[in-house]
Amino acid sequence: MGKSRGPIAAKASAPAIVAAALLFAASAVAAGADPRDQVAALQQDSRTVALSDRLLVNIDAAVRYVFPSKCEAEGESELVALAYSSNLEESYVFVPALCLWIETGYGETRSTVLFDKAFFDEIVRQFDQLVVYHLHPGFHETIENYFPAFQDLITMTLIDAELVGRPAVHIEHRAVTPLSVIDYRLADTAGAMRLLKKYADLGLAGSAVQNLAYEYNRRGHVESYLRGVEACAERAALDPGGLDRCPQVRTDLFVLSIRRVRSPGQ
Repeated sequence: MGKSRGPIAAKASAPAIVAAALLFAASAVAAGADPRDQVAALQQDSRTVALSDRLLVNIDAAVRYVFPSKCEAEGESELVALAYSSNLEESYVFVPALCLWIETGYGETRSTVLFDKAFFDEIVRQFDQLVVYHLHPGFHETIENYFPAFQDLITMTLIDAELVGRPAVHIEHRAVTPLSVIDYRLADTAGAMRLLKKYADLGLAGSAVQNLAYEYNRRGHVESYLRGVEACAERAALDPGGLDRCPQVRTDLFVLSIRRVRSPGQ
């Protein structure tokens, strides 16, 4: 019994440590701390941290924007409006406990945005509840183009797989289009964990996450996703405005839930 108490105590204390860090950060904001200072302390580079009262797409690699005092519904509404007007993709992390949005993208183009993973890793060390947003701008020729690219789902897999050992951490992933917000997640988290354990048992613990992503990127899984999106397009009668008739897409690896969000003024 003496040996068993050690690991159990360690597991119990980890969520408490995360919760304490979160409470400290929330208290600092409540006390009037400047969110620019908090975000700057997490950065691995020398970007200037700037404030904005509205979500925006930023192409200046020397600046990172934060958007304080903006809770989830308001932020999503602004992103839907931004998806109508933007010509570039962008990414953000939302911290629900603080109603704080942080820009996490760079190298923004019409069809891609790079995700600042090193910076995200620092954020997730401080907060155990986060939402990762990917802005899809508003020039989609077909209904299929309203959906995340398959590589977006692989990026999600890489992020979530690295956090398997931290059960207190909960990350959500969402794409925002001019018509909707699409939540996407793994369909079988337990199955992913079994594969990670299998790789570790084979002596591949150091590359287990990369091996999982490689497995999920196989052609059959890509085709399963494309079939799911095509089926959704058919249910929507090939009309993007008909996405309400397709509230969910389920493939062999992923589940996508689609919901309408009104932009400001609608």
